[in-house]
Amino acid sequence: MRSVERGTEQGHLTWRELVYRGLLIVQLSVKITRLDFVINRFFMKLFKTSNIHMVSNCQEQFNFALLSVQLARRSGKFLNKLHVH
Repeated sequence: MRSVERGTEQGHLTWRELVYRGLLIVQLSVKITRLDFVINRFFMKLFKTSNIHMVSNCQEQFNFALLSVQLARRSGKFLNKLHVH
């Protein structure tokens, strides 16, 4: 295996690392979207409705956040920490 080219000593990423990580994020977001769909379908069957607005309301009332929403919140918190320093 070839060694991965590292960025400068300050910890900057090379373009290859950025592209690789970007591809991983895209793959992850597709998987999360699929899981969100499964979770929504579960709630539809649980509450015997096909109305996605009703399902969203039920999820909100039970304080249940979809994986995509949780990831967005955590990403936001992480990015806010990065901007502080």
